Amino acid sequence: MKSFIKNMLLKKIINRCPKNLQNLKIKGLAINSTNIRKNFIFFAIKGNRHNGEYYINHAIRKGANVIVCSNNCNFTSKKIYVIKTSNVRDYLSKICSKFYRLKPKNIFAVTGTNGKTSVADFFYQILSTNNIPVASIGTLGIKIKDKFLKTSLTTPDIITLHKSLEKIKKKYQ
Repeated sequence: MKSFIKNMLLKKIINRCPKNLQNLKIKGLAINSTNIRKNFIFFAIKGNRHNGEYYINHAIRKGANVIVCSNNCNFTSKKIYVIKTSNVRDYLSKICSKFYRLKPKNIFAVTGTNGKTSVADFFYQILSTNNIPVASIGTLGIKIKDKFLKTSLTTPDIITLHKSLEKIKKKYQ
């Protein structure tokens, strides 16, 4: 998905933000240090195979100015704002909602073992044929106004999901 850069003050995203950092402009969020740009927040998530905390220094070299990591993280810095939390994933979901505020009014999900892609595509076609604004996010990628955006994952990560929902909302405003 083509990225778009935002500009949001840290005080609009983080509760109890230190006064000296309230006007810091945040341009993006990332869970992968290779996606970091200047003025991004990096969320160091411990996964099954990789520990995001090992990539904190890489994220800082790439331009991250805020790091979110677990309470057990040993990283400290006098130059970088570090937020420690008991659940980085939960904190990330809350920050995504604040950073990517716009979302479509109606969101439908298709779940199950078999046939999700077909059902979602049929639903897309029915709404589209009836001139009802519609978009789709899933295995086939992201489909907005009959344009496909290929994705590398069948299920988008939380940042991509929120970014996509905001992009969809903007397309149909």
